[in-house]
Order: sequence, then C-alpha cells, then structure tokens
Amino acid sequence: MNIIVTGGAGFIGGEIVRQLAKRKDVERIFVLDKISPQSQKEQIEGVSEKILLFKMDISKKETWAFNNVDCVINCAAETHVDRSITSVYPFIDSNMVGTSRALEFCRNRGIKMLQVSTDEVYGSIKEGSATEDYPRKAKNPYAATKMAAEALCESSYSTYQSKVVITRGSNTYGPWQYEEKLIPTIIKKALENEPIPIYGDGSNIRQWLSVKDHAKGIIKVLFEGLPGEVYNIGGDFTCNNLVIVKKILNILGKPESLISFVEDRKGHDWRYSINTDKIKNELGWCNEVDFDWGLLETVKWFSDCKN
Repeated sequence: MNIIVTGGAGFIGGEIVRQLAKRKDVERIFVLDKISPQSQKEQIEGVSEKILLFKMDISKKETWAFNNVDCVINCAAETHVDRSITSVYPFIDSNMVGTSRALEFCRNRGIKMLQVSTDEVYGSIKEGSATEDYPRKAKNPYAATKMAAEALCESSYSTYQSKVVITRGSNTYGPWQYEEKLIPTIIKKALENEPIPIYGDGSNIRQWLSVKDHAKGIIKVLFEGLPGEVYNIGGDFTCNNLVIVKKILNILGKPESLISFVEDRKGHDWRYSINTDKIKNELGWCNEVDFDWGLLETVKWFSDCKN
C-alpha cells in the first residue's frame, strides 16, 4: 500500500509514520507537512526508505497531485487552543480548508480517508464519558474548526458515499511533543527552575493517552474501521492538571513551590472523558502503555534533549 499522512512530521503524525514504516504491507508513505514551528521532521528522517517527505500546505489545491495512493490519514492540524483564541484563521485554513482538499482528493479516487479529530469536540463532560454519538459542543475556536472538519467528512460520506472514517483522541503525551503543550511546558520549566504556569486552580480534568497507543489506534481504524463511523481513542488514566504537575516535579526532584497559578484560559473546558468501548469491542484495540511509565519515559526524553 501507498499511504499519504498529512502532518506526518508533527507529534502524533510522526508516530503514525514510524509505526506504518514497520508494516510489511506498506510500500510507500508520502508525508505532506508544511514544516511549521510545531513540526519536527528529524523524528522521521532516516527512519525508513519507505518515507518520502514533502514540504507542502494541504490547504493548497496544487498540493494534491499525487498518483498511486491507496488511502490518506489526515493528521495535519493547528492544535493549540491558546493560539486559536489569539487568531483563528490559520486553524480555518489547516483544519477546515485542508480537510476539504483531502476529502476531494480521496473522493475523486474512491480511496479511504481517516480524519484525525479530538475529544474536544464534545466540550466539557460534567459526568460519565462521551460515546461516539454524544452531542458535540465546541467551546473554543480550535475545537470549533475540528468539529467543522468532522461535519465536512460526514457530509461527504452521506452525499458522495465517501470512504471516510473519523477518530477522536483524548489528550496525548510522549516524546517529540511541541513545547507549547501542557506536559512539555511543565517539564521544560521545571528543568530550568522557572515558575510553572497553571490555569485557574489546576482542577481541570483530562484523560491521558500515550502517543504510541494513539497512533496504534489510528492505524487500527485505518485498516479495519468502517466508512461513515467514528471511533473514540482514549487513555486509561484521568486526573486534574495539578496532579500532572506534581507527578513531573516528583520525577525530577523539583519543589512544588515552582507551581504558579495564573488567570484561567477563556472558554476553558473543565473535564474531558471519552468512552472507548466501541474501538475495544469492535476492533480489538487496547491501551498498552501504563501512564506512570509513559510519563517517566517522556520526562527522561525531554531531559536528555536538554542535555
């Protein structure tokens, strides 16, 4: 198979590419990435001769001129909520226009597309866990553009019978993550003995998923998921942000006095939680990485990079 992975030099995309490269049924992986500051192409360079990297913007029509492609994983996206609040237009271009270009490419060729989405489209979950048919309620510009991208996928399926499937992942962590995200920010600040900014009182709750398990789930859905379906991919560990900070400080032997509570983010969702019964029962996916072990590995990776 020849597979396009958009955003394949990014955090989750890079892990997808590395895992695909190990498969005997994958011949070529075309990575389309505009190489933004959030991209880290070093993570896929030299990994395998199967990987071909192209510096391209998926929102541009001229990008989509590839032949002999069997499927597309659309992982390219602007993802950081804070930046979406400051300026939404890059998020519209990448998350909405880019998705529409990918859909058109796949529809015209009759090939399968997997849209990588997020649990943030559900909004804040007061209690319980959201199943795939839970009402969506985006509360920040980033989530709104991802929800719009999903709507484009769903309409393409219902209108054109496109072979499109959607995954919604929970908060993901691991090596190679860009430093603007929560866990890399905490590690970086702690290593440099700088104040660690935490929104509000740190009580916001998130469900954490290893990037290895997330990528494994996405690939599972690509090969076995049914067109028109949505699959949640979530971690087994849930806690508030303050617990995450304290775990990292404990690993690094740093004092809790580094924690600095700052004004809460606008539209900050209090709690995310998704139900993963569907992907577990129908496709046989499961989490393999224990959170504490995965966090320790992640802290060590960032520490080694600093040194």
